Amino acid sequence: MPEIRERSGRTLFEDTVNILHFLEADRAAPYAKRQHRDRQIGQGACENILDQPLKTVQCWWQQISADRPGEHNEGNKLIRVRGLVGLAAVVFGLLSGLGVIAAVFQYDGSHPINVVTLIAVFVILQSVFIGTSLLMLLPGQNFLSRALASLNVGAMISGIMHRTLLKSSSSSVFFMGTSDHTQAHNLLLRWQLFSWSQLLGCAFNTGALLGAVLLIVFTDLAFGWSSTLMFETVQFQKLIYLVSLPWAGIWPDASPTQALIEQSRFYRLGAEQATPFIAQSLTAWWPFVVACILSYGLLPRVVLLSISRVFVQRALATLLMDNPQVISLLDRMRTPEVALGSPVLISPEMLLDEEPHAKPNSISGSVPLIIWADAAERFQLLSRLEKDSSVQVSQAYKAGGACSMAEDMETITTLLEKRSDSILIAVKSWEPPLNDMLDFIALLRQKCGDKTQIILFPLGPDLSVADQQEVRIWRHASKRLSDAQLFVEPDL
Repeated sequence: MPEIRERSGRTLFEDTVNILHFLEADRAAPYAKRQHRDRQIGQGACENILDQPLKTVQCWWQQISADRPGEHNEGNKLIRVRGLVGLAAVVFGLLSGLGVIAAVFQYDGSHPINVVTLIAVFVILQSVFIGTSLLMLLPGQNFLSRALASLNVGAMISGIMHRTLLKSSSSSVFFMGTSDHTQAHNLLLRWQLFSWSQLLGCAFNTGALLGAVLLIVFTDLAFGWSSTLMFETVQFQKLIYLVSLPWAGIWPDASPTQALIEQSRFYRLGAEQATPFIAQSLTAWWPFVVACILSYGLLPRVVLLSISRVFVQRALATLLMDNPQVISLLDRMRTPEVALGSPVLISPEMLLDEEPHAKPNSISGSVPLIIWADAAERFQLLSRLEKDSSVQVSQAYKAGGACSMAEDMETITTLLEKRSDSILIAVKSWEPPLNDMLDFIALLRQKCGDKTQIILFPLGPDLSVADQQEVRIWRHASKRLSDAQLFVEPDL
């Protein structure tokens, strides 16, 4: 199934790579500039689709990239790499399929081609390989799934890409699993590796089917069956019946009869033990062989490949729309712009008298502390908290500011392992609550659950007590998250 393309000719994959790459670099730009730019686009070219987030983001990117032609080629580069990988998988699969069929169809006239071997290769092994591929998609990361992922053909392709074609690319992480990836990123990676595996499987079975048909048509082949396990004819007939179930109703000729099974058994030792071969009847196994390749190899792989392509697209959309930078972008495009000498959106309600606000529960035990955007020097802040409050800090972490999204995600992951009832976040009170900060809080809430209380701790210059008007702005901004367990407390 071809990848979905927008009217501009770009694929969703290309747009996702370029958008995330651009937004990460765009964090260095002044917020007021980003707010003005994105608001203009939201009220201009994208105004009629603001209720459709994915189309809105793609529309925004179309406007941004149109002003910078040729600057953003990371996505285009990865598209070309994916194409090369797909072509290599197809070529390798076709050659492998042709090689395997040539080996199992080897026939010198002394003994027929053993149907038992064909069943082992094109029914049992095929089913095992497809089954292990499906186990990769199981949720969670256990020993079995990690082991299967490392042995999966798609994972091997990913590793080769990383070491060769993408060695110097900043976007190589799109095809490599890392511990700081989000769940959406890992899901995309899993489906991409699964898709590559199915593509190679389709090519392998196509090559095997093509080779089988050519050998059947242009050479003189004879089939029979024999096994060291000394199957009785009745037992082998039951096995053939079970294997033939998928096509028995639609292709009767591909279901060997009892007479064919009985007369095609052969023995390697002792000519006197061998059943007399009737050449014409021994060729009657070929529809069964072709049906095995189709039913247990090619058709399942085609179905799984089609499904994987659909889920790759869904995973791409999820990765894009769950990214905190994209969430912040949509917020900037939709929120009315009011500039009062500050790079944040300030509404008149923020400047009113103090509104009633809930207080957090008393903090018991030690709590983790996040210092947002270098709000304070770590040791000075810890010293102040130890001196002026009853709060005990278990560990201090950095987030926001110069920290990357990957580093922010690593901080959240570490906090989840600590399982604290409260999380303290120190912020600069004089800096407005930007969307980056609110997005981080929303993501933290999503990961830690509804019961953990998150306490924002605004700090004035030189660790002084925050100005009350600045605290009101922070409290008003925090209400946008509709989080009952989010508090703003300047005095702890």
